[in-house]
Amino acid sequence: MTTIAVYGVGRVGSVVAQIALAAGYRVHVAGSGSAEDIALLTEIMMPGAIPLLAQDAAAGADIVVLALPLSKYRTVDPAPLRGKIVIDAMNYWPPLDGVIDDFEATTLTTSEVV
Repeated sequence: MTTIAVYGVGRVGSVVAQIALAAGYRVHVAGSGSAEDIALLTEIMMPGAIPLLAQDAAAGADIVVLALPLSKYRTVDPAPLRGKIVIDAMNYWPPLDGVIDDFEATTLTTSEVV
């Protein structure tokens, strides 16, 4: 069975997890803290998903969805993502994220920078 890890349990991440669960995928979710920190949220919003630390969520996954605030992209350890399909659902929007020089001073897309 294919396993999808979702980094981020906000609006986008929780909906991605819900849709993946409904489609029959095994889903791991990770927030910025410990698995215990998101256990209740997971149980209520994404029943059936397994809350884990980010590196553990990715380790057992075939696909990893990045659905965290773009301003946190540098906190993502790329090592557990090697060899995985990575879907970047983050979006740069200065009114929300503030001005981030990494995205202002380039012609690359946000996914290329990430």
